[in-house]
Amino acid sequence: MDNPLPDYVESIAQSLNTTVGWNQQNVIGSPIRVRTRGNDSNASSFPGYSTGKNRAGSNLNVVSELRQPQTLGGQRYDTLVLTERHDIVGSLLWENTVAYARHFHERLIEGNAQANTYLYHSWLGVPNKSAPAAWVNYERAIAPAWQCVASRINQSLQSEGRSDRVVYLPAGLALASLVEQATTPGRSVAGVTGASARETMDRLFVDDVHLTSIGAYYMALVNYASVYRRSPVGAWAPAGVTPTQAQALQNVAWQAVASHYNSFTSPDLAQCRAAMRDTVCAAFYNFTGQPAQTASCVGTFTSTSQSNPFYFNAASDRSYWFPAP
Repeated sequence: MDNPLPDYVESIAQSLNTTVGWNQQNVIGSPIRVRTRGNDSNASSFPGYSTGKNRAGSNLNVVSELRQPQTLGGQRYDTLVLTERHDIVGSLLWENTVAYARHFHERLIEGNAQANTYLYHSWLGVPNKSAPAAWVNYERAIAPAWQCVASRINQSLQSEGRSDRVVYLPAGLALASLVEQATTPGRSVAGVTGASARETMDRLFVDDVHLTSIGAYYMALVNYASVYRRSPVGAWAPAGVTPTQAQALQNVAWQAVASHYNSFTSPDLAQCRAAMRDTVCAAFYNFTGQPAQTASCVGTFTSTSQSNPFYFNAASDRSYWFPAP
């Protein structure tokens, strides 16, 4: 979620007369652990919150900023858009995604009890830009892993009698929808679809994972539509995105986001464990060329202990979470 994406979201919001104020913490390629705890797994002060690029400068103390904002002109944060490293299954297993995601959410709530966190579904690289259908199918198959991080945290929040929640933001699904529509024979996205799948993908991706300005603009539209729950049709577009492209991308983004939130029901934890066992572990390890790791993944996500990120036991749950810094 590096620049220009947040800048684009701001310009989109302003053009549609919606209020926006923001800051950012960006540590490229990092898991949430690095952005909270830092590189020392025993650091009780969580110095990771004071690392990374911000809207202006770097190494802003994010904990202090969320509790008592100094860069919002007297306002409070009401939304946190948070993402994990894009290899989500590996991060769940090795980076304690669930616990660190909640830790970040708690810092938001300390500053505004009515705020919401959105967990942004980041995507893996496209292995073959000439034939992206396998990548589209993968991102759809892996979505429950992202959704279930929110479900696991929300189960604990509900158990504690709290009303704040973590919401899944379908970024990866929306990007997959755009790629499918733009590259499938017989379908097209005006101004985006080229003479070949490769030409189309090169209009959206700089390499296998990072986006061009056109791709970043589309994801900014998805972010805007998801957080504000408003159509981005008619919004501002950056230089280099033609009016035809802008209109088409706005329509595709709104269709993807609206259809998701109109039909989506958060999975419960039993459904999460079943999804990991039946489809997600295999999808991840087959796509990343490590099929032999599938059985171990399945074993972890079917266990009835805290080693399973999607296991919940009300009696022991409070011991699962990290203390405030």
